[in-house]
Amino acid sequence: MTTIHKLIYALQFLLNIGVISLIVFSDPTVGQIALCLAMVFISELFLVYVQSNMNESEIYYKKSCLFALGDLTAATVYIGYFITFIGAYFLHRSFDYLIWPLVILFAYTLFRKIYIFKNYTYEIK
Repeated sequence: MTTIHKLIYALQFLLNIGVISLIVFSDPTVGQIALCLAMVFISELFLVYVQSNMNESEIYYKKSCLFALGDLTAATVYIGYFITFIGAYFLHRSFDYLIWPLVILFAYTLFRKIYIFKNYTYEIK
């Protein structure tokens, strides 16, 4: 794992912790939630870009079917939330939303990032 790769993971850890804290300890607006979701997307795009420049034959990481299903579900929920919050922000609508599903979503993402960071190693040849 390169230094920039580790730096992006550290940024994602802090970002997820910050978003969870924002949701739990304050009453964020629709625009703030949309901005948080956008920051998660952008940081993930940076991570994918860094990973695409790595030699794939040297990376050893196994993903279980359960985690793959969880990741797919989380990505689908992220997209649904993002479209909903962006639409509400641009249409100047306000609505009541449950905070705990958002907290669970970001907590799952934080858990997965930590798990991947700990288990993402180079294969010893």
